[in-house]
Amino acid sequence: MHNKKLILFDLDGTLAESKSVMDKEMMELFGRLLEAKKVAVISGGRFEQFRAEFLDALETSHGNLASLYLFPTCATSFYRYENGNWMNVYQEQFSSKEKRKIVHAFTHTMKHSGIPQPVHLYGDVLEDRESQITYSAAGQKAPVEVKRSWDPDAAKRLAMKSILEKKIPEFEIRVGGMSTAFARLKNFLELPKKICSLLEMLYFREAMTIQSSRQELRVSRLPARMKQKRSFVGFSFHRRDRCSSRTIRVPKDALSIQGNLAKTIIQTRILIGSRMYLEDVRK
Repeated sequence: MHNKKLILFDLDGTLAESKSVMDKEMMELFGRLLEAKKVAVISGGRFEQFRAEFLDALETSHGNLASLYLFPTCATSFYRYENGNWMNVYQEQFSSKEKRKIVHAFTHTMKHSGIPQPVHLYGDVLEDRESQITYSAAGQKAPVEVKRSWDPDAAKRLAMKSILEKKIPEFEIRVGGMSTAFARLKNFLELPKKICSLLEMLYFREAMTIQSSRQELRVSRLPARMKQKRSFVGFSFHRRDRCSSRTIRVPKDALSIQGNLAKTIIQTRILIGSRMYLEDVRK
């Protein structure tokens, strides 16, 4: 950890439950980490979701926000803190024509593919996030339990992904979270590729599967060794041409600690390399 200049976290399922406020204990740990390291958070959600889940509370309790970098909508936008405000550094956007084409493809697939869809909906199923169109099977406001139960093995969404890739091949279709999928610009550079050559970093994410992360691993030149659906993954990025990864498997019962994997890693003091994560945060 001492030689890592940037610590990168996924948001939902790692720092907080899906679309839920970060709890006080995690907030305290996160604040302490900001005092020692530069931290980046990436999520499929909009910037407003960052505010709702942890930024508003963090701004009132911790002042070192200049060390925090935010990448909403899967890094198709970037925010950093300057002169007391969050500044939008860049923002990719779909054209109106592109949005209509993607929405039509999703709608047609939901109605005519034969893939079962949830009967009860909690809000809109499709959400326009400017740089990506997000599909949430049970609706954007569905309870976490509903999200988890609908497509636990991602089979339904992977089937939809196969259909959508044929309908709109010019866009990238990704499966993420517990019940979501999204379309975005196909040629947009992945976040790891953007910063791999610039910084040494460690990446924390709730879970990775070969199916959902093959493209991400390929772009980052990381071995696709993540076979368990629920595993902690730490990526150590060094140079663009020399990236390495480490997978630390966590028992399923350990994941129940407030439903928060990142906190579980800290609390159970799982070894990362030759040092303990909690000890490094303290230093």
